[in-house]
Amino acid sequence: MKSSIKTIMFITISILFTFFGINSTYAEDSQQVELISKNSKVVLNETLSVTVQYNSTDNTVPVLGATIHYNTKMLQFDGSSDQYKNGSAGIQVLSEDEVDTADNDPHTDGVIVIAYQDIIGGNWPGVKLPINLINLSFRANALGQTSINVLGSSSATFKFEGKGIVIDIE
Repeated sequence: MKSSIKTIMFITISILFTFFGINSTYAEDSQQVELISKNSKVVLNETLSVTVQYNSTDNTVPVLGATIHYNTKMLQFDGSSDQYKNGSAGIQVLSEDEVDTADNDPHTDGVIVIAYQDIIGGNWPGVKLPINLINLSFRANALGQTSINVLGSSSATFKFEGKGIVIDIE
């Protein structure tokens, strides 16, 4: 039952982005989602913790949807913790084949979708910013360098700015 509710919420948010999500160069306000890690290097087979941080020029928005893209050959998603609960529609782990938000990075093939909403009141998150939305855990699977990218959708009133990270696996 909970899975069905989450699926319905994700579909609702997707519809909202379809109708209201346009890349507007005229948007005065912005939403920023930044990926933060204490380490830019991780040892093979060790865990990497990545915090998804949110900021905005206005802390009363109706919706936020972001996709986190990563290389599943280099990183294995191990789970999440410390999720900001106010307005959360949850997270969903997908492959890039399942979503229409490719990040144009040929090396990423895994996607984590995070969504928040306050459709009725339009007052999300309604607290002092910036805030940490969620912590993501990845296990390093292969040696080399990899990127974790973040994308979102701009709207007529909010420009989306995403900042990913580059990780060296040793």
